[in-house]
Amino acid sequence: MEVEVAGFDTFGPASGTVYNPQLHELYYFWDFDEEYTFTAPDNLADGHTSSGVGYGPVVTHTYRTSGTYNVSCLVVEPASGKSTTANLQITIGNSDTAFPGIRTVFVSPSSNFADAPAGARLAVDINQAFDMFAGNDRIPTRVMLNRGETYPFGGRNFGMNDGTSLPSTHVVAGSGSAMNPIIDMAGSFDWNDKSTSGSGTDKDFVWQNIDFKGPWDSVTETGSNVTGFNHFDRSPRVHLFDGCSFDGLDIAIYAASNDPNIAHRFIALNDCSVTNWRSYGLLYAVGVGLSLVGTKVACHPQASAGGPQDGKHNNQGPLRFHRGERLIISNCDFFNRIGWSHVGSYQSIQPCLRQNVAGDPGFFSTIQATSLEAGAGILEYTVEDGLTSGPINALVEKCYLLGNHQTWAGVRSQMGGVTIRNNVIVFPGAARDATILNPAGFIEMMYLAGGIPETYSAPIKFYNNTLVNLMQDSDYFNYPSALTEAIVASQFSDVFVGNNVIHQPNLSVPVNSDGPLEASPVLWEARDLGYRTRSVKMISATATPTNTVASYAPLVGSRALGGAVSGDVAHDDFYGNTRPPHPSRGAHEISKS
Repeated sequence: MEVEVAGFDTFGPASGTVYNPQLHELYYFWDFDEEYTFTAPDNLADGHTSSGVGYGPVVTHTYRTSGTYNVSCLVVEPASGKSTTANLQITIGNSDTAFPGIRTVFVSPSSNFADAPAGARLAVDINQAFDMFAGNDRIPTRVMLNRGETYPFGGRNFGMNDGTSLPSTHVVAGSGSAMNPIIDMAGSFDWNDKSTSGSGTDKDFVWQNIDFKGPWDSVTETGSNVTGFNHFDRSPRVHLFDGCSFDGLDIAIYAASNDPNIAHRFIALNDCSVTNWRSYGLLYAVGVGLSLVGTKVACHPQASAGGPQDGKHNNQGPLRFHRGERLIISNCDFFNRIGWSHVGSYQSIQPCLRQNVAGDPGFFSTIQATSLEAGAGILEYTVEDGLTSGPINALVEKCYLLGNHQTWAGVRSQMGGVTIRNNVIVFPGAARDATILNPAGFIEMMYLAGGIPETYSAPIKFYNNTLVNLMQDSDYFNYPSALTEAIVASQFSDVFVGNNVIHQPNLSVPVNSDGPLEASPVLWEARDLGYRTRSVKMISATATPTNTVASYAPLVGSRALGGAVSGDVAHDDFYGNTRPPHPSRGAHEISKS
């Protein structure tokens, strides 16, 4: 869902420009009229685990129960005090009504058909079920997998040849409380619908409560490489995964398109888990929109740090996004401890989220209410090799960014058009040796020559964040010093940095004038257990202390309270609460304890 706004003082992009002020200066609060708790993420702050609300100009929500819902969106312009509310009524149908009788195929490898819906066709193999309606790509069909069973799968290519394309299809777990069906993957689901009877671009494909298990073990770096899903030209218009898990795959989902006429395809993961990968958790390329909501993309906490790109080692991070249309991330949980390149004698840990973009018109990225742990740069916006850089529209809000022993900046970008507000960024007290760079700043705006002029003139805003450095002098390999609030190359001309809380209490010359801050209770335990590879045993000194993650909200007596007296000030805070008339600096208004 997307809101178009009018009547505000903040206008959209000027003619011939990419930067859209309405995506940055207006605040959007969504109520979906349906609420459930996300179960896939392990590490999220209280208030960030509910599906019932959303933030930002572009959101997604997956309805799980049939009925009629009243969706509302409140839009606020703090600068003028203007606001408006939009409403939309949505009706969700009943799946049994949508797929009656033979339009459902019930599958059980053990021929246990007791829970099959009345009139359903029966099969003992997934491919057998697909064969029952392959080539008839105009009648939506449901495949229901019996719970508590494992389904061997050797791979399938949809739509490459006549008679192999599928209609809109839902693959779902059967009724009951047994474990989700497990698809044991020795091959990939490949979608490249070239059929003349109907393009894949008008089809939907849904997977619900299915577990996909691959052969890779990221702890021992053994097993073979199997990609879960390959999206090529003419893949489905919408491909939704709800309540699914992906474990032990080379890449869970890989999406790419070389067809410039195929646009507005969308892949969405809701309340899913991706772990134990080799190459990437998720890899997205040109022409694809992606939504991750309530989803965990976290490598195994004891995964090897990786090695060369030879197909035999762990290599990359949770998500890399190339020049897609829209990236919507909300209420998610990211963690990484692996990489393929080197920094000194160590594998360089890849970012949790890496976006390779180049000022594509219409591109928008929003990351809301999400936790991201570890990485040399935790979150990065960089230009893809061979492309000319341009401005972007990127919003990072209400997130918790936790570094590790290699982190040198929380957010790094080579392009203007970035707004970072209401986040907590923490550098843990973890040791670095002489081969690891000392951290530099909480954010870093890096100059890359050759970009179009708007690359450097589009606004950069970094405000109302809580910035915490827990390192002590002995954690630096040399020259311990306080981190810089923001490192911004001089070529960027429209920059605001302010109203942040800065807390570096453990240095010999501490920076703690914004205290006292709330350092307990621990919100969740950090997952980085320390550096290890196949040949290097776990180095415990590089581990992130498990008690690192706290709110660091201002306590009574903090000068941050009521201290945002000038410059840009966020309308709400880390938890979505409206700020009072005398707002505070930092991500929080005051401790909730």
